[in-house]
Amino acid sequence: RGRGVGRRALTGGVGSASYTPHASPRLFHIQLNRHTTRRDHHIIALGDPYGRVIGFRALGIEVGRRLQAHPGVHFLTDDRMLYALIRYYGRPYSKGGLYLNVSGRINNHYALTADVRKHPKGTFLLVSQHLTDKQVDHWFAQAVPQPLIRFRLYPDFAPEYRVWLVRNYIRK
Repeated sequence: RGRGVGRRALTGGVGSASYTPHASPRLFHIQLNRHTTRRDHHIIALGDPYGRVIGFRALGIEVGRRLQAHPGVHFLTDDRMLYALIRYYGRPYSKGGLYLNVSGRINNHYALTADVRKHPKGTFLLVSQHLTDKQVDHWFAQAVPQPLIRFRLYPDFAPEYRVWLVRNYIRK
């Protein structure tokens, strides 16, 4: 009985403050932004450093598009979190992705289950923020740089992802 009164008071307070479509977000320090398409609205909390991960959806979609353009190619990445995000947001094209375990240590789930060393033959779309052309050329029989993936999420934040079309992992 007492909880219902509190809920009504909170709802009434919020309802009376939201007299325009953008008043409620401002009340709770939320910024409405559009990133990938006009129909695609993202909500970013102001002052929230973790709100910047919103770009991962756009990254997954872009990697999915590139995989769709190269049938039979699987994605490959050297970062555990990037692997999970591409696998999730790049569906259905991201199925069968592999993990480039640079250290060779089993320190995460993907290093254990999706290591490229288990399936080194084939063509892959390698996506990374850290690798260099020299490293990639050393580890693969063939490496062809692809256009960068870059998203300007904020005026001061535009992550870049380097992309290569690589064939046959040769570093053991």
